[in-house]
Amino acid sequence: MRIKIIFSLILLFSWLFITPAKSDEQPLVILTTLSDTPMRPLTEAFSARYPETKVQVVYRRVAIATRMMKQYPTQPVDIVMSSSANFFHHLDREGLLARLPINYETPKWLTRHSDILNDKITTVGYSGIGIMSNRQYLQKLGIPAPKSWIDLSDPIYQGHLTMTTPANSGTMQLMVENVLQEYGWERGWQILLETSGNLSSISARSSRVSDAIARGIVGAGPIIDNYAFNHQKRFDFVDFSYFDKSIILPAYVAIVAESSKKRYCGQIYRLSFIG
Repeated sequence: MRIKIIFSLILLFSWLFITPAKSDEQPLVILTTLSDTPMRPLTEAFSARYPETKVQVVYRRVAIATRMMKQYPTQPVDIVMSSSANFFHHLDREGLLARLPINYETPKWLTRHSDILNDKITTVGYSGIGIMSNRQYLQKLGIPAPKSWIDLSDPIYQGHLTMTTPANSGTMQLMVENVLQEYGWERGWQILLETSGNLSSISARSSRVSDAIARGIVGAGPIIDNYAFNHQKRFDFVDFSYFDKSIILPAYVAIVAESSKKRYCGQIYRLSFIG
């Protein structure tokens, strides 16, 4: 499983583009907390269909993205994409999102994993969570690859792990909540605290966790499957295993209510890609 676009990504962005944009017009601005990996195919495909329209992708962590939206229209944004449900909760509560131009029905099996879907927010993909590890790194030290949160809390991994923080990553926040739900409050926090004692570093973004593991800076860390799969395409020593009770993390998209591109309303443009 990877963070992939399911059913064909119904590109809501094309709602903003019924006619080609003039070269001197402002670009379509996409604010996202996702990495470049799933975003690049999307923007490249869109640019191929609408070469006259410039696309600007702004990559920010959730907290910074939230501040940017509060500063609107000082920093204009047309579309937001993120896997953080809290981020979209905030935007919807503040009245910053527009109604979607199409009736997009999310499959029932995916709706069970989100409570924020409405006529303004829809899913475009999903991912799972688990542990990415560097086989060469661990074999050199004679350490087995961790398979669970219990394993990550084992002292044998002291100085050999990395992860991001819930404050910087909506995905990590969901991982923490998942641990507490699975193991209970006291045992869950014990596991998390013991795991934190094994960290060699704390990364600002989830993508840097996978980069550090792939480069052999550390041996393992919790991550979403998409980041691990992308590194597995290049390195045969990168492994990934899902947690036994892995949750599904939807990725969401919405259109900003005050987007200046609404004069281009009309056509529905479909893209099908795997990020």
